[in-house]
Amino acid sequence: MPLSNDVKLRRTKKPVFPDTCIACGQAHPGHSLEYSGRASSWVHLFLWWYPGSKHTVAVPACPPCASVLRRNRILRGLLSWAAIAVSVAVVIYFFPPKRGPLRKWIFLGSVVLGYLPMMAWSLFHPPPFDMTIDEDAVTYEFKDELYAHGFAAANNAEVE
Repeated sequence: MPLSNDVKLRRTKKPVFPDTCIACGQAHPGHSLEYSGRASSWVHLFLWWYPGSKHTVAVPACPPCASVLRRNRILRGLLSWAAIAVSVAVVIYFFPPKRGPLRKWIFLGSVVLGYLPMMAWSLFHPPPFDMTIDEDAVTYEFKDELYAHGFAAANNAEVE
């Protein structure tokens, strides 16, 4: 099954990437892609407007792969928001605002069901690289198992 291969490092550790393109495996790509994200936690469910601290890494990628990775990441984000927006629109259309004990649960369940295909797609078709940022650690997620092992070896870590 094509799940991601994860390597977890402390957030203070500067990661060392193998000198090959993250997407196509070209040796010595001579280019990198700035990849950044923000730390998230359960508190962001309640304070969604409060951004977590930013974490940025330079991931080796040849120029053609870097532009594809950048475009796909933006597209994935837009599709996620679109799936949620469509779910909300469907719920509002089919369940007009009424008072009732189950209204909020129906709304929440419909949004989750609408987003489920995106979650399944991301799980079974992971991008070449992604990262999950916590307050004290970063989990680097790789599609290519060999690249993940090379990254883990360069950073004295293990593939989870």
